[in-house]
Amino acid sequence: MCCPEKGVRVILRIAAILALALFVLRPCVWAQTAPQPINLSSTVGGGFNPTMTLEAKGGIDVAWIGGGVFFARSVDGGATFATTTVLPLSLPPNRVQMGVDTLGNIALLWPNPPDDTHLGGSAFFSRSTNGGATFSAATEFTPASGLTSSSIQLVVEPGGAMDIVWLDLPRTNLWAERSTDGGATFSVPVKVWSTLVDMANLLVKPGGDGQVYVFWTQISSATQCDVLFSRTVDAAATFSPVSNVSNSATSCSANPRASIDATGGINLAWLVDNASVWFSRSSNMGAAFTAPVEVSGGVGFFNVSDQQVSADGHGEVNVAWTGSLSENTVLLAHSNDGGANFSSPKIVSLPPQANNPVLTGAGNAAIGEDSCGDLLVAWSDDSRGASSGAFDVFLNRSSDDAITFSNPLDLSNTPADAEVVSQIAVDPQGNANVLWTSLTFPQNVFYSKVTAAAVPSGDFQMVAFPSELTAPQGATERLVVAGLSLGAASESVALSCFDLPLGATCTFNPASLMTQFLFAPSQLTLTVPAGLSTGTYVFGVNGTSTTTSSTQTIALRVTPPGGTPNVRPRARRAAVRQSSGLASTVEHSSTSALRSGSAFAEGSELVCRSGDQNLCDALGGGQLHPSFPRIRRCRESTSQVVRKLP
Repeated sequence: MCCPEKGVRVILRIAAILALALFVLRPCVWAQTAPQPINLSSTVGGGFNPTMTLEAKGGIDVAWIGGGVFFARSVDGGATFATTTVLPLSLPPNRVQMGVDTLGNIALLWPNPPDDTHLGGSAFFSRSTNGGATFSAATEFTPASGLTSSSIQLVVEPGGAMDIVWLDLPRTNLWAERSTDGGATFSVPVKVWSTLVDMANLLVKPGGDGQVYVFWTQISSATQCDVLFSRTVDAAATFSPVSNVSNSATSCSANPRASIDATGGINLAWLVDNASVWFSRSSNMGAAFTAPVEVSGGVGFFNVSDQQVSADGHGEVNVAWTGSLSENTVLLAHSNDGGANFSSPKIVSLPPQANNPVLTGAGNAAIGEDSCGDLLVAWSDDSRGASSGAFDVFLNRSSDDAITFSNPLDLSNTPADAEVVSQIAVDPQGNANVLWTSLTFPQNVFYSKVTAAAVPSGDFQMVAFPSELTAPQGATERLVVAGLSLGAASESVALSCFDLPLGATCTFNPASLMTQFLFAPSQLTLTVPAGLSTGTYVFGVNGTSTTTSSTQTIALRVTPPGGTPNVRPRARRAAVRQSSGLASTVEHSSTSALRSGSAFAEGSELVCRSGDQNLCDALGGGQLHPSFPRIRRCRESTSQVVRKLP
C-alpha cells in the first residue's frame, strides 16, 4: 500500500532501472492540479519584491513594497491572509527586509534611494508585537557614521535582539549596531571592517544562538574580487578578524549566498567570474571554512547567476543556479557529504517548445528541503509561454537525492503573462510555500501553498546510458535511451535533445518510443563538431507524452582528437543461468530488444561502445544488481488540521 505518512518510497537507481523496472513499490498517484494562488497585494494597489518568513508557531508572514510598505499574515496555514499597510509612500523604497523572533515579534527595515536631505540614502524600521495587526511608527535609522542605503542588512535574533549592519557613506568602513529593546536604543557602533577598495553584495545571516554572520564581496579590481567573512558570537560586542573564504587569485569571486543548516553549519555558495559556481562550508560557526569546491562541474557556461543553496543537518547540500547554455537553464547539483563532493549538474527546467525554440529559458530558482529530506525546486520558465519572456512559475520535487524529479507543476498557469519567483519556504510537514511577483502592470504579489502530496509524479522516467560521456572532437557517439513506466499505462513518447553544445546534433532511431516497465530503447546518435572547444558540457534528453514530460541530463566531456576513445571492450562473462525469476526475464527482454530492433543491428556491442560497463556486462551475459537510494527519513502527516494561532 502506498503510504506517504510512513514514507518508505523505494525508487531504484537508474542503473538498476534498465534491467528490473523503475519501482519496487508502485508510486502514489499524486494530485495533478495546482492550487489557486492568492493575490496578496490586490487590495493595496499591487506590489513587488516580497519576502516571507515562517514563524515558529506556524504563522506565515509576507512583506512587500509598492506604494509604501505592506505586510500580510496567515494563521490558518496559508488559506487566508490579513493585510496591513505599514507605511504609505509616494515612491516605493528600494526593498523591504523582515525578521521574526521566536515569540512572533516582527521587525521590518526598508532602505530608500538618495534624496535632497539624504544624499547617501536613508533607512527606516518598524516593529509589531501583535502578530502584524499594527506596526510602530516608522523610525529612521541614523547612525553617526552615515550609511549607504544599498548596503544595509537587518537580522533579528531568536531572542528578539535586532542587529543592523551597514556600509558608511565614504565607503571605507563596515559597521554594526545592536538593539535589545525593539529599536528604541542601539549599542555603540562596532567596526566590522575597514578598507580602501570597493565592496558589494553585503549579506548577513543569523545563527541559532545569537551569532551574526556577515559576508560581502571585496572588489580590488575588475579581475580580482574575493568573498570575505566576519562573525560575532558575543552579542555584537566584537567581530572576528576578516577571513577570505574564496581565496581565488586572479579571478573575481562574488555574490555570496548562504544557508544555515539545522546543526548550525554555514553553507556558502558564490560565483567565480560569472562563469562557475563554488561552495564552502563551516561546521564551527565560521572559525574555519573548507577548501572551495566547484559545484558547476567544470561546465563551460556563458554566464551563471542566481545561485541558491539549501542544506540540512544530515550532510545533504543542494545548490541551484541559472546557467546560460543555448538558452537560460536552471541546474542543480547535490552533495551527500556536506559539500565535499557534488554530483554532475542536472537540468531542472523545461525544454523549449518545438514550435517556438527562440525562448528566454528559465531562471530565478528557489530551493528548500523538508524534514523528510525531500527537495523542492521552484523557478520561472517561459517554455510553455505564449512568447519569449512569458514566464510561468513551476515547482517540482525529488525524493531520491536529486536522482529523479516529479513532473513539473505549473503554479501560476498564465501563458500570456510573466511571473518571477521570489522565494520558497518549506514547513516541517513538507508543504511548499511559494512566493512570486507578476510582471504585468499593475504588478502583484502571489502566494501558493502546495502540500507534499500535490506535486505530481510523472507517468514515466526518461533514462539514457551513459549519462556521462567522453568523446573526442569530431566524434559520433551512440547512447541508449528508454522511457520507463512509473505504473501508468504504456504511452507514446516523442524524443528530443536541448541545450546541445554549439554545432552538435542529435538524432533518435526510432524518433519516439513506448513507455514500458522493461527495456524498450531508442538509439541516440550524437555528433560532436570537430571545432567544438574541449571541455565539459551538459545537455538534456527529453521525452514528452500527451500528459507529461521527463528529462535526463547528459554530461559530455570533449577531448582533442586522438585521445582515449570512449570505447569499452565487450564483456566476456559466463551467462548466469536461472530457470525462472525476474532476473532471467529481464536479461532476456533487454538483450532481445537490443539485438532484434532495426536501430540496433550491431547488437549489444553498441551498448558497450556507449560507455556503460554495467549495462554492457549485463548484455554480455551478466546481471544488473539493483542499488537503492537512501530511505526517506520520515513523512509527517499532511492531512492534519492546521491549528489556528491566537
